[in-house]
Amino acid sequence: MNRTEADAEFLIYCEKQRKLDPKTIRSYRHILEVFWKVMEDFSPVSATSRTSCTSQAPQDFRAAADSRIPPVSPGEVKREACHYYIRRLNEIYRPSSVHLHLNVIKTYFNYLEDMEYIPKTPFKNIRADIREAQHRPNVLNLDEIAAIMNAAAAGHPESDLEKMIYYRDNAILEMLFCTGMRVEELCDLTLDDVEMARGIIHVIGKRQKYRKCYITADQSRAALEAWLRERRIYLKAGGHRSRALFINRFCGPVSTNAVRNLITKYVNKSDINRRVTPHTFRHSFASILLEQGAQLSYIQNYLGHSTISTTQIYLHISDDQAREVLKNTHPRSRMKVLTPEKL
Repeated sequence: MNRTEADAEFLIYCEKQRKLDPKTIRSYRHILEVFWKVMEDFSPVSATSRTSCTSQAPQDFRAAADSRIPPVSPGEVKREACHYYIRRLNEIYRPSSVHLHLNVIKTYFNYLEDMEYIPKTPFKNIRADIREAQHRPNVLNLDEIAAIMNAAAAGHPESDLEKMIYYRDNAILEMLFCTGMRVEELCDLTLDDVEMARGIIHVIGKRQKYRKCYITADQSRAALEAWLRERRIYLKAGGHRSRALFINRFCGPVSTNAVRNLITKYVNKSDINRRVTPHTFRHSFASILLEQGAQLSYIQNYLGHSTISTTQIYLHISDDQAREVLKNTHPRSRMKVLTPEKL
């Protein structure tokens, strides 16, 4: 089986059997493309001696290769090539991306082995040395979140369109912060997903995984109710119908790019001089809950993480927090011990 046939069958398996969403399938396809470009660049003779530029993008791998090296099929990939692939990933990507690429490719070869297209996966018993991440999630503190929300609430809408955007944007910011949902999940919400009486939003997340998000703050509930009223008025005035919870000016579902743009607008108005995205609200939601004493398992459930290891990235503390904890818990300051006299 050549690589084109193998890739196509694996992606169909991921879509039909594993029920992965289209965005994930596109990501897997890209990862396979990068893998085969690295394989085209690999030569057992020159792999250890070839000097690689760490800033080289994946699409440039082929330029550094001997053009006479033909593309390999899955059955021709050997352990030496796997080690080379891991080294190249470490040179180009952050640790989280290296893990993602490697997990997909291992799953790919395991599938081919299970289907008996290859005798054995070349990644079997290979230990991947992946550099440890020094990356901390980008989070907002409570003052910064309040400043963004105040910037959105400070508007004075006049036209019907301005009123629609005003109430929609305020509700979106409240939903992102009070639920921690992903921006794609927010944009996919419909009226059927909202139970206002119980304060519950039904969310379908990654891999079609279902979870509940809760609206517990009165301010968040009021913002959503105000948006639902304005939404009905706007749709009725234009003679439109829509089941999408959050709509755009044309009454279609709001896009993820539109949400990113509105956040950037209010961040700029609040004089916060750093990049803030919808996912920053998700990071902030988790980090603030953890600082307030919420158990990691609850945060995992709120975020819809499949494993607790994903949620553990929020187990970061600042130097000030570390110093304060030590100050309040270490008994030295409470011990009555004589100190040496000054000479």
